[in-house]
Amino acid sequence: DRTMKNSNVQTSKASPEKLHALMAEMAEGLEKLYDCLRTQQAALLKWDLPAFSATIRQQKRLARENLEREKKRIALVREMTGKNGAETSSLRQLAENLGGEWPGRFEKLAGRIRTASGKVSSMKEQNESVIKNSRKLVNDQLILLLELARLNRNLYEGSGKKSVKANMHKVLDQKA
Repeated sequence: DRTMKNSNVQTSKASPEKLHALMAEMAEGLEKLYDCLRTQQAALLKWDLPAFSATIRQQKRLARENLEREKKRIALVREMTGKNGAETSSLRQLAENLGGEWPGRFEKLAGRIRTASGKVSSMKEQNESVIKNSRKLVNDQLILLLELARLNRNLYEGSGKKSVKANMHKVLDQKA
């Protein structure tokens, strides 16, 4: 009977450690995602398409890894609490139930996750804004080019004579 109680304590002791380690990995994953988004923003500002594409692939991989960690976290909390509503279980409440050093350790980790998550969200919004503004800039430049081509349909041949058949395609080809 006594050995059974000790094994239950060890099992419950191992689960908080596993949960803490998993959540530390989640925080680290969010921090890596933030760094990736910063690199993505630099690529956007430099108009470096290959670097931008590489950051998109990395961003998707990092997000996928953190989603997998979240699934593991939910399963672990469900195992620890025996509840089906592990998605909504409060980490603070769980840590308080564990007692000892756990409330402080989990609070510190939760703060790190909140900070990293906020930074990721902010950087993602900034990058979306840069993409939107870049797209508008390119569209405005194309519209301007077409308008200038419409205004300047006077094409000159190599001899200096005005071309008789000046069409939009020839104007754009010459401008390009």
